[in-house]
This record gives sequence, C-alpha cells and structure tokens, in this order.
Amino acid sequence: MKIPKVQLDSDVSVGVKQLSDYLMTGVVESHNVELVYKDQENQEFRVFLNDHRLVKTPGYETLIMNIDEISFFEENDFLFIRIKRGHREFEYLIGDLYEKNSREIEEEREEEIPQQ
Repeated sequence: MKIPKVQLDSDVSVGVKQLSDYLMTGVVESHNVELVYKDQENQEFRVFLNDHRLVKTPGYETLIMNIDEISFFEENDFLFIRIKRGHREFEYLIGDLYEKNSREIEEEREEEIPQQ
C-alpha cells in the first residue's frame, strides 16, 4: 500500500503574513533579492534568503523554511514577494510603496486635530 505524500504550504502564507505585518508600519528602503526596511523607530531590518530559509535580521528571525528562491518586485506602487519551493511558485502582495508627500501628511494631521 502506498500513501501519497501531501505537500502543505500553509507555512508560506503564515510567514508572508508576518512579513506584511512588519511592513505595514515600516518604510521600504530597497528591494530585489534582499528587502531592507525601517520601522517606526528608524531601526533598519533586512529580509533575505539564507540556507533555504527566509530570515529577518537583526535577531535572525526565521519567517519561512524550506524554500529555494525568493525575489521582491514592485508593480503599480505595490510590493510583492515571489517564493519558489520545489516546482511550486507563490506570489503574494506584501505592502505598498506609496510615499505620501509632506503636504499630504500635514493635511492628515490637521484633520486629526479637533477644531476648537
């Protein structure tokens, strides 16, 4: 009797969700094979492939294991990640690259301040 090997890739979705949560409050500095972003405290983080793992440094946090290749790319001011695992390929939207200009930010701040 043969039991088929089932490939579950839910760990990829979970790791990508965790990465997109980090980027939600961060600012992307650069991306290609490695992603560099800064958080709200202006601390710089790097996300890259190391020994078949997607890791975030500093701290060397493993986000996804058992992957063969990654790349980051942008399309229409959105940031995507492409992950290859074996013969399968996954693409996920992980953030936006839209940077508000200083005038838009100032207008938003004025809207938040209650008028007296």
